Amino acid sequence: MSYYINSLLGKDTNNGLTPTTAFATFAKVPSGSTVLLQSNYLQGIKLSNVKNLTIKPVDTAVPAQTPFILLSSCTNVSISNVSVSASYVSVPAAGKGIILNYCSGCIIDSCELFSQRDTIGWTKADWLSNAAGIVIMGGNGNTVKGCKVMNCGGIQIKGNNNLVDSNFISDFPTDGMGLWASGNTISNNIVQNSYRVNANHNDLLQCGTGGYSVSANNVIIGNTFRAYTDPKQPFIDREVQGLGGFDGWYDNYTVKNNTVYVDHPIGVWFQGIKNSVIDGNIVKLCGTTPLYKSKPPCIHIDVKKSGDASENITVINNTAPRYDFLSGVVAASNNYNTKTQTYAPKIPL
Repeated sequence: MSYYINSLLGKDTNNGLTPTTAFATFAKVPSGSTVLLQSNYLQGIKLSNVKNLTIKPVDTAVPAQTPFILLSSCTNVSISNVSVSASYVSVPAAGKGIILNYCSGCIIDSCELFSQRDTIGWTKADWLSNAAGIVIMGGNGNTVKGCKVMNCGGIQIKGNNNLVDSNFISDFPTDGMGLWASGNTISNNIVQNSYRVNANHNDLLQCGTGGYSVSANNVIIGNTFRAYTDPKQPFIDREVQGLGGFDGWYDNYTVKNNTVYVDHPIGVWFQGIKNSVIDGNIVKLCGTTPLYKSKPPCIHIDVKKSGDASENITVINNTAPRYDFLSGVVAASNNYNTKTQTYAPKIPL
């Protein structure tokens, strides 16, 4: 059954069944329902321990507006076609961004998240104070797909077995994406335009272990990562790093058919990786010259920071200006070097 919510004109003493008898909040909506939001909802969507809800705007052609989404310990909650921005309210919202906190089976579909639409004249402090993004914190089996994330933080995955697919992330003062758990698929996303506004080395996609000893069984496929699209943008970040992991172990990773445009040496780069395949990726120089003249962007396999060697890595069918296989057991073949215009030597396992 469908229920209407109107934060301006609704009342929780209504039955919620028509636009004129809408609820004011989610408090009276039963599990298993569809929630239809007014377009200017303007209240944060804050739900805890809720199951089996579908949330979407009354008019699918007009996104509902809310200052933030915070789901905590929710199961099978689907939210679609919602525009999220703290700028929709004059008083700063209690929450920021879109947070899935220990949720399972929840879906954020075709939503947008932004801080302000216009960033002309922003200072470094402005960028740093608008770093909220989409975060999957713990939980299992959630989906973020078809979303636009602009002028704020990117997407951070800190739970297991999630799908992050076909999202557009542009203009961020943080890492564009972060992968800090296991069993996740990151596919067909576009991540572009890093702003260097503090001393941190941003990453277009950083893989980590989230405090555990191993991050395993992740698939990173078909994504495009671009350091910048306008070489004249303010706070241009030529030092943003590409796709990689630096504090493994990374076990049973598939890194396939991604395109990485950076000036930094780190194109596709793993320290402490095993039982994994790096296949069909393209690493390109984003600008006209490398950040460091002798070190163009590369595909790189090295020891874990503790000194343990990587092992059982297959590197095939890639294209890059440079390859560094400094440690570990690597099988490499059919990798083309764009700087030398030759194929890199074959290395048998």
